[in-house]
Amino acid sequence: MPFVFTKNNKFHYIASLLDHQLGLFDGISVFDSCITNKHLIKNETQEFYVGGRKAYYTGRYYIGKLLDVVNMSNGLSIMDYVQEYSFGKIYMHDAVPLTQVRVSHLRIPPHYQMGGMVYLNRIRKEIVKALSAKASYFDAA
Repeated sequence: MPFVFTKNNKFHYIASLLDHQLGLFDGISVFDSCITNKHLIKNETQEFYVGGRKAYYTGRYYIGKLLDVVNMSNGLSIMDYVQEYSFGKIYMHDAVPLTQVRVSHLRIPPHYQMGGMVYLNRIRKEIVKALSAKASYFDAA
């Protein structure tokens, strides 16, 4: 970042992951939570997505890109304790259970045909297709 690309003979300048031209994320969300005894932080994003012509798709926004996890008792980042995360949970290691935390993340809509999920699904399909082609090649050999 930043970068420039051309589309339909027009230059587009992208300065941020939140740029509307990219369409990856819908904004930044912040929520307070507690680390469970299983070393998890559940997605407690307050923003709620309602979509579709008849409001068919609803749900909390997903965790798209984790920005920070802060221990609220001392204000220090504990991102080093993040093992991995998914759309709905953050998995911690060596973190003290029941620690109050503040989580900030870039949010994505909870629907596979919206925003950044479209790109993820396209990438996933290409990976599956490539793996299938390799498996077929080795099966034939």
